[in-house]
Amino acid sequence: MKQEIDDNYKYYCLTFDVIDHLYSKGKTEEALSLGMEAAWFCRYNYSGFYVDSRLENFLLEVGNKIEILNNGVNTKKAENKKLKILHVATEIYDTGGHTREFQTWIDFDTGNQHDIVLTNHNHSSIPDFFKQTIEKVDGTIYKFNNSHSFSERVSFLRNIADQYNLIALHLHPNDVIPVVAFAKGISTPVAFQNHSDWLFWVGSSITDYLLELRGSMMEVNKVRRQIEKASVLPIVISKPEGLSREEARRMMKVNAGEIVILAIANNFKITPLENKNFFEDIIPVLNKNEKVRLYIIGVAASSEFGKKYSHPKITYVGLTKDTETYKYACDIYVDCYPVTSMRAVLEAGLWMVPVLRMYTPASYSYYNLDGYTYPLYYPKNRAEWQNMLNTYINDAEQRKEDARKVYVNMVEHHTGDNWLKYLQAFYKETLTIKHSVHPMTSNKNMYTLAEEDMLEVLRNNVHKNIYLVRFLGNISFKLKLKVLFNSRSFNLHSAKLFVYYLLGIKEKTAQ
Repeated sequence: MKQEIDDNYKYYCLTFDVIDHLYSKGKTEEALSLGMEAAWFCRYNYSGFYVDSRLENFLLEVGNKIEILNNGVNTKKAENKKLKILHVATEIYDTGGHTREFQTWIDFDTGNQHDIVLTNHNHSSIPDFFKQTIEKVDGTIYKFNNSHSFSERVSFLRNIADQYNLIALHLHPNDVIPVVAFAKGISTPVAFQNHSDWLFWVGSSITDYLLELRGSMMEVNKVRRQIEKASVLPIVISKPEGLSREEARRMMKVNAGEIVILAIANNFKITPLENKNFFEDIIPVLNKNEKVRLYIIGVAASSEFGKKYSHPKITYVGLTKDTETYKYACDIYVDCYPVTSMRAVLEAGLWMVPVLRMYTPASYSYYNLDGYTYPLYYPKNRAEWQNMLNTYINDAEQRKEDARKVYVNMVEHHTGDNWLKYLQAFYKETLTIKHSVHPMTSNKNMYTLAEEDMLEVLRNNVHKNIYLVRFLGNISFKLKLKVLFNSRSFNLHSAKLFVYYLLGIKEKTAQ
């Protein structure tokens, strides 16, 4: 795997050669656009690092030189002693843990004022649950998309930043806009909620405070991201209300005495990794027990896995907004692997069902907090995992006892006033900070340990390439040749484009 990681790194460096050339020719918008693609590439093609000094410092340089437009926006003032908090996100969705993570933050912190800026929201609407949350705190959503220039979006953020007490970032790994915006000219402290703590992302250079979701990743991310100040803000979850268990099981046509197992994941998180195959591990247990059914939310029956692992006791639900019925009806929640769905695992603890975690998790799938009354348990191997699942299926008392333990942990650290204690401690420490920029030192050490190898294997099915050839018209002849013969997206169309550029023919007229 080290060779693949090295190849990724070399390709990333080639991409940055193009970024440098574009920027040197005054093509800042094109350079920033390619910078976003480069960051997205590193997110899906592990290249040996979790933050890149070359990209971060380039974005800081652009931020220091970019022309700031006067948009004349004044946000609402906070009343009384309320804090005024600006949340900056790339975009939000109807489903998924990322959106819920900062939506529930706002939902629990109604004593303060919250506004939202979406830097690249290309959907037609905002989810209703998100609108309702913002309305409760009398907040405003400012929405941008890729029809707006980088200058427009950067200018808006920089112009409003100092009207707030705190800026909280909830970004996609490739969102360069806040980095450019907060490169200078603001004093409000900037916190980054690290919901992608095991992935490459941009933003370390403008982050004053790192908010980790789990204690096990805090120290390692201080080193990887070159950020000094950090603390844990646990994932906040809501206690379920609505259907009764009986109603949910009736709606799902669950037979009397049938045991319902639930798992939530997407194709990426459940992709078999070397000797870990969720489907092959759980099917023998299903075959062994007569009255049992597994529902997998997030994986469609028409998907590769749905077809390959079709089974009479497995229902592939696919993506759905209506997850509540399945949650209320289940008897056991099973964490999918090799990549955990952290929010779903924690929420399951409030449903009063036992949670079976994966065996021998990698660091990116391990979740724990200091202070849990009942330390979380991860099985030591596949056999123990299968035995525990079999016990849960056949022993109602064991299910009840283990459900109680996980419920206590969730209530004490992830809900209501108990979670707000973490948030208040974060506010108290962060609000004393004045924003400063942190130019990055070079990436002296590449991370090529066993877990990074595992990440590269896992991502083989979702590699993202950069169509560098489309920038041929803006770069030198020598660099064109380098791009053409080293680009991962090289094909006949690429070669045709290259010939057109050499002959001075525009692509549209040549087709």
